[in-house]
Amino acid sequence: MMELPVEVEEVILKMLDLGRGERGGYSFPPQRIDVLRKEIVTLTQGFRANEHLEDKFPDAYLAFNFPTNVLKVQSILEKLKTIYCRELKFLNANVLDVGCGDGAGTVGFFLGFKELKDISFLGVDVSFVILERFKRLADLLGIKVRAIKAKVDKNFFKKEKGKFNFIIFSNSLGEIEGDKLGIIKSAALSLSEPGFIIIIEPALKSNSRFLMELKSILKGYNFLLPCMHNQPCPLLRLKNEWCYHSIPWIVPEYLEIINRKLFRDLRYLKFSYLVMGRGVQLKDGAFLVISPVWKEKGRKRFFICRDGKRIECFRPDKEKSANNQILDKIIKGNYIELKNVFCKSENIYVIKKETIVERIT
Repeated sequence: MMELPVEVEEVILKMLDLGRGERGGYSFPPQRIDVLRKEIVTLTQGFRANEHLEDKFPDAYLAFNFPTNVLKVQSILEKLKTIYCRELKFLNANVLDVGCGDGAGTVGFFLGFKELKDISFLGVDVSFVILERFKRLADLLGIKVRAIKAKVDKNFFKKEKGKFNFIIFSNSLGEIEGDKLGIIKSAALSLSEPGFIIIIEPALKSNSRFLMELKSILKGYNFLLPCMHNQPCPLLRLKNEWCYHSIPWIVPEYLEIINRKLFRDLRYLKFSYLVMGRGVQLKDGAFLVISPVWKEKGRKRFFICRDGKRIECFRPDKEKSANNQILDKIIKGNYIELKNVFCKSENIYVIKKETIVERIT
């Protein structure tokens, strides 16, 4: 279960002018909390109406959205490091945080790659006010960053060809006006080899299906995560389906206090994402579990995504063995390897005693 590092929480409280009490607990002025609650409600209403109000209510965004976005980036990097560890063996990195805001992409990367000796961060945003907050927050965490005020378009990336190891769009692609596909293509040309583009969007149907459609539209790129293939997403054929991820986390106590009168369900980090790679080979033999593992009469059943197909898998109870018992601990979002699986049909796999099931993440 993911948890926000204490040092990040302390910086958030400092920037919000909220402090701890004498015995380590929280000492929040009620009026200040009420203002934050009202701003969070207005901010959420703006998101739903496709209005971006981070400039007007930066404290609300920092308190409520920033910590979840940091952990979303960190969770993706953990998967990337586990599955593509060979491609990530470098000592330094150049990172571009597009539409950086307060710097959730930057902070998430910093936390996820603490083993790197040298990381160069560049944050880009259209708001001077937000960029000043980005620099202050990074400074408080001891992260060296550069920040430039600029509109990110195809021309921006033409100046930066072959420069970045990582380009992060953390809840920013949906806010960019104009040719999003052209921007992504231009961003890909700005990658060094190996290089990665990480796109994170809210777990809304429209945002998620846009990312799913990218795999069908963009040809000649390797899509590394969440599904490890370049084929169109099989869920696109189902109008009411979309691919998103849900990760449990430990909600910071300060956020629970703010949430007491908001009654939001904060138990899970929910988001959609896509990772593209340049100079990186796809991982063979690994599959994403895209459903819960259901316990049914006489068997366990779940779905995986493979080569653009939605594969139904099941293990009869009588076929449980030491080879496949890890299946009892697998949840939606895990990556697994299957060896010696029986293909009942093109879209149905049967796990038998000799089938080896391994959990990668």
